[in-house]
Amino acid sequence: EFRSSSGLSFRYNGQKDPGETWKGVFDHHSMHLKYRGNGNLKELIIGDYQVNFGQGLSLWSGSNFQATGLGASFVQFGNGPQAYAGNDEQRFFRGISGRYDFGKIEGYGFYSYRLLDARETDLGLKVSNGGYARTEEERHRKNRLPLSSYGFSLAYKGETFDLQLIHHQHHLKGGINSENRTWQNLKLETSNYRQTSLHIQYLWEGFFLVSECTLDQNLKSAGYFSWQKTWRDKFRLQQHL
Repeated sequence: EFRSSSGLSFRYNGQKDPGETWKGVFDHHSMHLKYRGNGNLKELIIGDYQVNFGQGLSLWSGSNFQATGLGASFVQFGNGPQAYAGNDEQRFFRGISGRYDFGKIEGYGFYSYRLLDARETDLGLKVSNGGYARTEEERHRKNRLPLSSYGFSLAYKGETFDLQLIHHQHHLKGGINSENRTWQNLKLETSNYRQTSLHIQYLWEGFFLVSECTLDQNLKSAGYFSWQKTWRDKFRLQQHL
C-alpha cells in the first residue's frame, strides 16, 4: 500500500485460497489507484472498487455487516463507489469511477468490465461463487463470463433534505457449447439489466425519514420506507416498511 500527501494512493492485494496449487503467482489479484482532491473532482478510482447506493434496493456490491442491537441504527448509508482491494473474488467492479462536485449537486459515475467465474449448464453459463481453483473443473470455471456495467448518480444534499437519483445498467454475455445437444451449439445468450431509483432522506421535527423506490426495465418496482425518532440520545423508536 502506498499513500502520498498529494491525494494519491495505491493498494495491491494478492491471494491464494487453501488447497490451490502454488505456481509462483497468486490466484486472485485486486488493486486500485485512487486520487482524492479538494477541487471539483473529489475522487477518481482506477482499478477495483465496490458501489453502494441508498438502502441497497438499487445497487450494493459490497458486504454489509450492519449492527442491529439496541442503540444501533438500522438505516444503511450507501456513499457511492469505494476503492477495493480485498479477497472477495466476485462482488466488485473493475474499471474507473469518479465523484465530481457541481456545487449543490454531487455527481458519481462508473464504468466496469470484468470476467466472472462461471460453470456450464444446459441453459448456458451460470455465475459460480467461491473463487476456488483447486481442481481441474474449478480452474475451468475461472474468468469465463464477461460482465460490463456502468451507471451514474446525482445527489442533492441540503441541511435537512437529501435527494439522490441513481441509474445503472449491466450487460452479461455467455455462450452455450454443450456437445450433447447439437441444436444448442454455439448459441449465444445475452442478458441486459437496467434500473433507476430515487432515494430520499428528510429530517423533520426530530423525525428522521428515509425512503427509496426503484424501477427496472420490466417496470418491476420495489420500495423501502423507515422513520426514526430519538429522545436525548437514550431512547430510540424505529419503524421500517
